[in-house]
Amino acid sequence: MQTLETYTFNSHKEGINLLVLGAVHGNEPAGTLAIEKIMQKLVQSQLSLKAGAITFIPVCNPAAKQENVRFVEHNLNRILKKHDVETSLEHSYANQICKLIEKADYVLDLHSTPLDGDLPSVFNDFVDEETSAWAESLNIGTVITSWRDMLKSGGVADEFSDTVFHAHNHGKKALLVEAGYHNEPTAEKLAYRAIEKTLNFFGMIEKENNEKAKEENTIAHMYKIVFKTEEQGEFVQDWKHMDPVSANQIIAKLENGTELTAEQDGYIVIPFPEATVGEEWFYLARKN
Repeated sequence: MQTLETYTFNSHKEGINLLVLGAVHGNEPAGTLAIEKIMQKLVQSQLSLKAGAITFIPVCNPAAKQENVRFVEHNLNRILKKHDVETSLEHSYANQICKLIEKADYVLDLHSTPLDGDLPSVFNDFVDEETSAWAESLNIGTVITSWRDMLKSGGVADEFSDTVFHAHNHGKKALLVEAGYHNEPTAEKLAYRAIEKTLNFFGMIEKENNEKAKEENTIAHMYKIVFKTEEQGEFVQDWKHMDPVSANQIIAKLENGTELTAEQDGYIVIPFPEATVGEEWFYLARKN
């Protein structure tokens, strides 16, 4: 078993216990870089906690990070649950992360996306007044909901267990941030701001007076997951995350001539043009 590196900073004052995750997928560096930057500020007393405690896991999947791949054997953010028998490193990582999620009050999971030009977004899977206010406070501009509803309607909910779902199952609240394209410096900056704004939201650090005006969020509700099938196919254009699509617009064509279309006006979500057979190819979301 490979023990994950964790770091905890405690104000020793009353407040929440926050868990921040980076590199659940090994080829997504933005969260790790943002965590390292904010930890450095905490160590050097450039930033200080006035309430609660925060735990960081800068790299949740070190084996995948070492190879600069999304995962090695199992997609960690699809098997994020307790495993009585560990048959892979990713099972071990999942068990360790689950324990820390169960000890936390809130979880912030930082990701990035695979295509240059992808818009950042925050996933609020289990919407309530508090998670909505938290998501809005991040000022990212796009909030995506209904992930679990989409999985249920697609018949795959039982196969997908992720950080936010495990947190929800144990009475915790969580958000997942997609900070933009993996290799774009702005993704690291946005991930850092997401941590900082979360600390602000929960009253864990002093609020700054030069806060940027809040943007009006685009709200999108996911309704469909599309897997790559045995049929060869390709996108009809170079889709980016959160590109708008219209009802009946063609998204992709299979080699046998089948056209895959959007069912509603909305957006394409996290398209994976390099998806292999059995992998998630793209998702669709409807407008609010």
